[in-house]
Amino acid sequence: MNWEEVFTDSYVIYDTETSGLHPEDGDRIIEFGIMEVDGDVTNVVHWIINPLFPEPFHIPDKVVELTGINDTELSYGADPKELYPSLMNRLRFKHIWGHNIIRFDQLMLDEECKRLCILSLPKQNLFDSAAVFKAWQLSLPDKPWTREPYILDKLEDYDTFYDWGMMVLEKRIRGLKYNLGFCCETLGVDISDIRFHRAGNDVTATYRLINALKEIILD
Repeated sequence: MNWEEVFTDSYVIYDTETSGLHPEDGDRIIEFGIMEVDGDVTNVVHWIINPLFPEPFHIPDKVVELTGINDTELSYGADPKELYPSLMNRLRFKHIWGHNIIRFDQLMLDEECKRLCILSLPKQNLFDSAAVFKAWQLSLPDKPWTREPYILDKLEDYDTFYDWGMMVLEKRIRGLKYNLGFCCETLGVDISDIRFHRAGNDVTATYRLINALKEIILD
């Protein structure tokens, strides 16, 4: 794998909002957003999803406060049994980007697909802006953590971005932040119009972050 293969002109970004952080405990995806890119942005769409359609699903108060999505809005949400099969067919063979999708969103999506006995997205098609940002930070001098100057070059030792990205994201580095807002602010990405924690907005911020990272990595 090399960086030219990572930063292609055609790809899809996806993001999710969820009822919690632990799919193994029953937390579910409540919003799914995608941005389709072919040189330029061609389409942005998002869906509110009722995990228990047509029965009501309760969103914890802290998630309502974070996302603005409430139980009433969710009651009109899409049926997972209809949405996910069509989404997976739409995305399965695409070049898929997201921010921290390797460690979070994809795990949530895998559980949703498992419930429906359908195939999720293949890991070899996943690319993660959080992993790229974190590796770039680790490669820089004059930081409070131990420098790893060749970590970006190590991508060539891996067959897939996913395996390299997991290696990067699993490193426990005290003080190294890589949430989406912080990454954008660090790279001077304009997020003045972004309300984070909504899937449609987060894919827009991720798109801008990917472009900023592309300029750094391929420079």
